Amino acid sequence: MSPQASSSISASSSTPLFPEGAALIVGGSGGIGSYVAREFANAGSNVALTYRTKKDVAEKLARELGGEGRKVTAHGLTIGDPAQVEAVLQEAIKAHGRIHTVVYACATLTHQVYISEITSEQWKEAVEQDLNGFFNIVHATLPHFRAAGGGSYVNLGSAGDLRWPDRDGLSVIPKAAIEALIKGLAKEEGKYGVRANTVLVGVIEAGMFLELT
Repeated sequence: MSPQASSSISASSSTPLFPEGAALIVGGSGGIGSYVAREFANAGSNVALTYRTKKDVAEKLARELGGEGRKVTAHGLTIGDPAQVEAVLQEAIKAHGRIHTVVYACATLTHQVYISEITSEQWKEAVEQDLNGFFNIVHATLPHFRAAGGGSYVNLGSAGDLRWPDRDGLSVIPKAAIEALIKGLAKEEGKYGVRANTVLVGVIEAGMFLELT
């Protein structure tokens, strides 16, 4: 399946789909993240997108979407660094006034190995960047959501949660733990107007899939 096959959502001029502020797309320079950023912009939302190494891609996308009448900013971010996560959040809030949605669309390019072959170093990297990275995002943004009267987390997880893909444990296992955290957020934070959902993504002809094939 190609992301190019997805249909765009048109924003209504009379009924905005989103409150004031922006959607924070963590991993917005990636194959899937960039399409998510486009859809938010098409639907009428301003966008703050992050990148780790693809600065040129992120800035090009920001210019493109900004030229269509949205305010779009690009921010360099390593999610495994809590201090940097907090700093980038404050940058985004300063630029947009509020973050109404966080889309977690990033992941580490992991080795394709069986569980029996995973090294301690590979495991540590996957957990530190993906699982702990998501926690860092939540830890920084949750107080902001509460103070603003609510917000939404959207996690792009793995369909491997439902059907195990051989040799993909380093990707699927941290995402399964993130899914547990998402369920906890939905249960505990709903009374504060905070929603949390996961979209389980299958094989998409974009991003890391193209790097692994």
